[in-house]
Amino acid sequence: MPEGATTISEDTRRSKWRGDLVALITQQESRFRTGKARWNFWYYSSMYGAVLFSASSALVLKLEMEWLKGDGQTDAAALLATLAAILGTVSSTGNFERRWRSSRQARATMQKLQADLQNPDVDLAAVAKEYKRAIDAYQDGVVGNDA
Repeated sequence: MPEGATTISEDTRRSKWRGDLVALITQQESRFRTGKARWNFWYYSSMYGAVLFSASSALVLKLEMEWLKGDGQTDAAALLATLAAILGTVSSTGNFERRWRSSRQARATMQKLQADLQNPDVDLAAVAKEYKRAIDAYQDGVVGNDA
């Protein structure tokens, strides 16, 4: 086989590998971006929701409101305090912050790998290795190191 044919075959193989890596990394970056947005919503909603419900509970007890006289006032305060406690518990047991951070870090790694793949001379094996490392780090972050 002529030497040029081997080089073309090797170039074709490398080009296909590059294309596959680009597609895989782009797909993962999109997934991580979506995951980051979702965990961001749940994390901040539960965190600020707990603060809002807790503060509202205190205000309901302190303020004089005609429509909440007597038992209605204490019932409303108890309900708001309960909601605050539930949101705080769900947020901490759901590990929303850790999951948000893991998605954010994984997305950043995918973006760096996309930039690396713009270099025609990039070491594709090193990119694939870093991709696998990022997936493992993401899984450790979502599941937790104690799992």
